[in-house]
This record gives sequence, structure tokens and C-alpha cells, in this order.
Amino acid sequence: MLDLQRKTILFFLALSFITLFGFTLRLIDYDRLPGWREVDDEIHYAWTGLSWLTTGVPRSWSYIESYLQVSTLNAWGTNWHIVSPMLEKPPLYNLLSGLTVLAAGQHQFDQVRLSTIRLFPVFLSLASIFLTGIVASLVFGKRVGLIAALLYAVVPTVVISNRLSITENLLTPLSLAGVSLYIYSQQKKPAAQLFPFIVGIVSGLAALTKQSGVTLLLILPSLYASQKQWKSASVCFCTGFGLALMYPLTYLLLDNHLFMTLLKQQRIMGIMGGLPQLLITIVGRPVITTERLFLDGSILLGYIVLFTSPWWLKVDSSLNNWKKQSVFVAFPIVYTLYLSLTISAAEPIGSGQGFWGWYVYPLFPFTLALVAVFLESLWQRTDFFSILIAVLILGSSTIRFFFLELPAKYHDNWQNMLIGLFLFASLTLIPHKKIRQSILFTLFCLYIGMNMYTSIFLYKIYSLIIQPF
Repeated sequence: MLDLQRKTILFFLALSFITLFGFTLRLIDYDRLPGWREVDDEIHYAWTGLSWLTTGVPRSWSYIESYLQVSTLNAWGTNWHIVSPMLEKPPLYNLLSGLTVLAAGQHQFDQVRLSTIRLFPVFLSLASIFLTGIVASLVFGKRVGLIAALLYAVVPTVVISNRLSITENLLTPLSLAGVSLYIYSQQKKPAAQLFPFIVGIVSGLAALTKQSGVTLLLILPSLYASQKQWKSASVCFCTGFGLALMYPLTYLLLDNHLFMTLLKQQRIMGIMGGLPQLLITIVGRPVITTERLFLDGSILLGYIVLFTSPWWLKVDSSLNNWKKQSVFVAFPIVYTLYLSLTISAAEPIGSGQGFWGWYVYPLFPFTLALVAVFLESLWQRTDFFSILIAVLILGSSTIRFFFLELPAKYHDNWQNMLIGLFLFASLTLIPHKKIRQSILFTLFCLYIGMNMYTSIFLYKIYSLIIQPF
């Protein structure tokens, strides 16, 4: 018992250290990378919440034609198309972003600063990193949990994305909290009576954050029902649905005709490419914001293991483990299905892109946790094809980040380094456990170290654009 308690304490200490380190990475150049106006939605949410809290009527920029009350505001050298009342997005993130601005003493639209509004998602990343470790540990064990949290803390794509003041950076920790609470409630039967109510609150808050948050409201009660826990399913759904109703009811009171018109117009926007275009965008156009590609092998491998997880997880797991693991993959897979049905081709720019990069942020904790499972399996049982995949995806990505830091005259040497990496990794096939694990640990440290270095010095490969005064 004492040994178990000691291991638990060490786990939480390590997880807390990883969380704080990841938080520090996100603070580096957070107000200028991504640059000013890469995502104008950041200003949209802040203005909506600020005006709603100070005047009682939400106002912000929009180019949807349904609005009748329109004005122009010149700020930072740009003419913004201001509409009223702003009813496009669920209210929760708007209000929280507005509160952040007001707490900083910024009461006018042209006073809003990225350095203020981005502090909110950066602090939310503390919860996302920590909960990534918690969820992964509940399903796959403490070692996988720590690796998953470490990956989420240092992978450059995630570090950049966690700085943006957009709804997905609230939806992510809410999704992790909902899944972890459900799994924990299944392990603690005597104390489980209150959990369906709490899980329902979390799912309702997710639906109030963004329309895609409704996936959590559908999944969690369904999971209770799948275990024939009908009372828990009813409590969870009724609580979450009752909370989520605040979204349409509030906007219907503000302007029912405009709200219904916007719902219809938003549904038919875009060219509706469907699931094939969704998958092409996810794998073929890895964008963090709008159009600029950011190639990251950790994210690519994460998608591969996620979309194949129903096969390989079930094969390698006992029945009890598969039940927990199926809960784990339920949210990201259903969430992806939601994207395919609702926002495919939301931006028809001729690139085949189905959506903006931030739509998939809630998938990152789950994909990287499965990458952690992949790395743990390599540690336990190394085979040629697993090493080959790791070198091809994680190794080549690590080498790419390394060469991006060097002058261009050295870039033609990347092939030699990749061959050398593969030869070194092949030594893990030697049937000697200590040698194999020493090599694997060295490779893992190089991989994590390069991700950390890249996240610290992102300004060398990703443009810095400062918000004007």
C-alpha cells in the first residue's frame, strides 16, 4: 500500500512538472507567434464578450450577410465590419474572453491586445496538459500517461495551437475532463452516484463552448447507456442538455429571426466536400491556423494510430482493457465524424482544404496519447517494421526540425542523417535487453529534445508578426 501511494505521489509530481514546463514553452513569444491577424476569430470572441458584458448587446466583426445592423470600425489600420447582435457562436467562450479583456482594464474595441486575450488559452493549456496525462494513465497506465503529457507539452504544433484564443482551446480540456470523469466513475462504483451529474455539467459546458461540443453531450450519456446504467445516462443527458439549452434560448431572446436565419446560413456555407475532403485536409494539409502548412511527424503518426486504433487496440487488449480503450477513442472518432458532416469545405480556397487548422485541436491529446502507447510498445517489444515506421515518421520529422535551424547550405545532408538514424535504430534488434533499451532511451531523448528545442526557438521557422498599436 505504501509503495502504491509513493508511486502515485511521484506520478503526480512528475505530471505537475511536465505541465509547468509545457506552460513555460507556451509563454515564449505567445503574443506574436502565431502572428497578428493569422486568426481574426481571436478578436471576434473578445469583442463579442466585451460588448455583451458592457452594453448588454453582443457586437463584433462578421461578413455574413444576414445582419441588418452594420457599422464600420477602423482599428489597427483595418476597417472592421461590425454587426449587432452577434449570434454566430455559442456564448461561453465569448463571455470568458470578454472577462479576460475587462480584467486587464481594456474597455474599448481598439484597446484589445493579443497579449491579453491569449493569456486565457495559455492558462487553459495547464489543464489540457495535466488532463492528457490523467486520461492516458487511467486507460493505458501511468508511464504512458506521463509520456502522453510530455508529448502534448513539447510537440511544436500543440505549443503553437495552445496560444490561440479560440473556442477549441476550451473545448479540449472540457473533453478530457468529461472522458476522465466517466472512466473514473466506472472504477469507483460506491462513489459514482454524483459523477453522472458532474459529467453532464461538463458536457453541457462543451456544448456552450462550440457547436462541435455537442459530440461530448451525445457520447457520454451513450457510454452510460452502453453499460446499462440507465439512471446515470438519464441524469448525465438531462443535466447536459438542460445546460446546453442556454445557448439557443439566450440567442432566441436576443433576436429569434436573426438566430434562425444564421443557423440555416451557417449550415449551407461552403462546398460541402464531405468525409473524403476531411481526411485529405487532416493528413495532406496540416495547418495550425489558416493556410500555412506546418509539417510535424508527431501529429501525422497520431492520426495514423488514431484512425487504425479500433483494430490494433482490440487485438492487443484484454476485454476489460478494451472497454476502457473504446471509451478513450470514442470522442475523437465521433468528433471527426461530426466535422465531416458539418464543416467540410468551410473554406473553399481551391486547395482542397476542408476547414481551418483549429477545428482539430481537440484531437491532439488523444492522438498523442496513442503515440505514447506506440512508443511504450516499442520499449516492451521491438520489431523491424515498428522501428521503420518510427524512423520514417518521427525520425524524419525530428531531422527536418534540426535542419530548419541550420543555414541552407547544410540542408542537402538530411538524407545521410536519416540513413544514419535508421542504422542506429536498427541496433535495437540486437537480442540484448539492456543494449536495446539504452538505444531506445537515447532515441527518445533525441526526439523529445528536438521537439523542445524547436518549441523554444519557433521564431526561427515561423513568422513573428506583432499587433500594431
